[in-house]
Amino acid sequence: MNAGFWQSVLIDLTKLSVAEMRLDMQAGNYEAAYAKWRDQFRFARTYLRGRDTWVGKMIGLVTVGLSLPVLEDLLVKKPQLARAHANELLEVLRPGGIESFNLFSSMRADYLELDAFLRGSFPESDPLLDTIDRLAQKLVQKERFGNRYARYSQDYIRALHKSWPELVEELQRLRGEYVESFGWKDLVDPFDWVLFARHIHWQLKRPPMTLQQMYIVDGKLRLATLVVQMLNSGLCGKDISAFLEKADGRLKDPFTGKPMTWDSKHGRINFVSADDKCQINYFRVPVTDPRSGRLPPKVTDARIC
Repeated sequence: MNAGFWQSVLIDLTKLSVAEMRLDMQAGNYEAAYAKWRDQFRFARTYLRGRDTWVGKMIGLVTVGLSLPVLEDLLVKKPQLARAHANELLEVLRPGGIESFNLFSSMRADYLELDAFLRGSFPESDPLLDTIDRLAQKLVQKERFGNRYARYSQDYIRALHKSWPELVEELQRLRGEYVESFGWKDLVDPFDWVLFARHIHWQLKRPPMTLQQMYIVDGKLRLATLVVQMLNSGLCGKDISAFLEKADGRLKDPFTGKPMTWDSKHGRINFVSADDKCQINYFRVPVTDPRSGRLPPKVTDARIC
């Protein structure tokens, strides 16, 4: 099966599913829209946790990114859904940090693809392979390449367990060790080093954009979880800041570890992106008591500067 075709179809199917949910919402069929969202989102989370390449993980991030705004609109228009389906929502949304993306499987999948390429027959007629790839396939020492990739994978997975500031520094160290340095030992098999560096350099960019998107998605799951908890407990607007201060550590800002921010003016909770302090990621907090005087929150610009 063509993986690229399947992944592009997955995004299209998610868009169609989201459109159907929105039609149900327009017709006032909120329970039907919620049921469709729940099933689709469970699939999206399962797909993200599955065994896949980095490309597959990126596709999974897109599908989750398309789905979460539907829940936000559902809760704003029908906050009673949070109480009616509280346990189910908390289970479906449960944030799990970077570990929930199962990146070890991505490292393994990428290695297996490279290993299959190096051990396969040489595609003489393939015009897409450039000179480096052709030479590497013929000349690289395959066992040496596999050992280098194994060491790197272990170092990379260990780095992922660090906090965001430490992670950025650790990835820079790994870049210096695995991509930017060329020692005497590499002269034994220079094509091993060239192929390896070309393959992993994007994983170690500063800032690490793919990892950052995973942190943002996990952060949005934290925001959604907090809003469901608020609605289920009947929390008033004046108590939201204190609630966020006392929230579980797993529901804090994914980049700083500090509590999420309550924006009473716009009726939303948010955290700031790691690479742009003017860009926030937010989730609107529905109005449950019309007597509060707070207007239903609207979708607004995420730029705050």
